[in-house]
Amino acid sequence: MKMTLIGLLLFVLYGVTTGQTGVKVHVHVPDSVTCAFAQSYCKLFFSNLSTISKTEDLKILEEAAGGTYNYSWINSQENVCKALKSEDTTISDVKYLLENRPFCAFASRGHWKKTSCENTYSFFCHENFILVQEEKTWDEALVYCRSYYADLASFSYGWPVNQIESETDNALTDSVWTGLRFMNGNWFWLNVINGQNNLPLPSCPTEPYRCGARNTKTEQWENRDCEEKLSFLCLYN
Repeated sequence: MKMTLIGLLLFVLYGVTTGQTGVKVHVHVPDSVTCAFAQSYCKLFFSNLSTISKTEDLKILEEAAGGTYNYSWINSQENVCKALKSEDTTISDVKYLLENRPFCAFASRGHWKKTSCENTYSFFCHENFILVQEEKTWDEALVYCRSYYADLASFSYGWPVNQIESETDNALTDSVWTGLRFMNGNWFWLNVINGQNNLPLPSCPTEPYRCGARNTKTEQWENRDCEEKLSFLCLYN
């Protein structure tokens, strides 16, 4: 089943380690699928089906969906799906939404009601990224990310300026390396199937300007010398 992802990436602070800041990305996928398919899809293309741990996360999901949304699968601690829609997050008491259930359920008027896991809804996936406040070449950054995390960060669905601005402000350099690279005549994202893109970059950049970075001051994509040393973003599982 081929799916078209139409989602607004939303970056939110999820934790801090020494010299590094973590961000979580939520993506709303509008295609209607079963619980099992949503879980498998998110694990294949992202980190997992999204979970919520506090009431503030409910607002984040709405923003990730670009506004109101109908029933959409999220994950529970028991690794079963829960379906909620944006109007269920506006009632006065939303604490029940944080309760886990050992069965698939949907939110209705302040309660969870059991439902079939074979019902089809849209869903939320998430990924984690971490800003590494060191300066390395693109290849060094790639090795570092794959050694200590998962990979260099890919942003094939856009760069959310407002949400990530406070994080990239902490970078040691104005531009940060991403998992964007020019090879075999195309720009592509690491770890993204069919990851070619339409970014405003030269269609045939000269050597050695074939590595992709994001300038967090001008908010522009750049093709830069791959040997230049920049801060960078890693995919974090």
